[in-house]
Amino acid sequence: MQTSGIRKTRALSAPLTMLLLTLHMIGGTAHAALQIIEEALELRTTQVMSWPLQSGNAIVVKTCDDCETKSLLTSSATRYSAGFGEPEITLKELLRIKDRGAGYQQIGVMVFYDPDTLTVTRLILDIQR
Repeated sequence: MQTSGIRKTRALSAPLTMLLLTLHMIGGTAHAALQIIEEALELRTTQVMSWPLQSGNAIVVKTCDDCETKSLLTSSATRYSAGFGEPEITLKELLRIKDRGAGYQQIGVMVFYDPDTLTVTRLILDIQR
């Protein structure tokens, strides 16, 4: 009789040990610091003081009336599109669409950038027709 009690205890201790180890591992990773890899600005076209004309140029924005201007560099890795979920386009095409903006009800600008380097990763026109 004593032997079956030991077997039951061992049978219960293995799953319990696994559960405790799993909870410990989950708890350990829950305290890991999050790394910000991209920040975003949601703007109106009137808040863009200067558009980049080619890769390597900056887009200069003013996020509010009392805010200082912010200069964010584009690069050869910067991606452009004329809407979320839309295919990538060239910078030249993006500027052409922006310039045709009178035909749209509203055009917003989403600028995604690396906060450490201030390099634009994505520039998206949010067109509302």
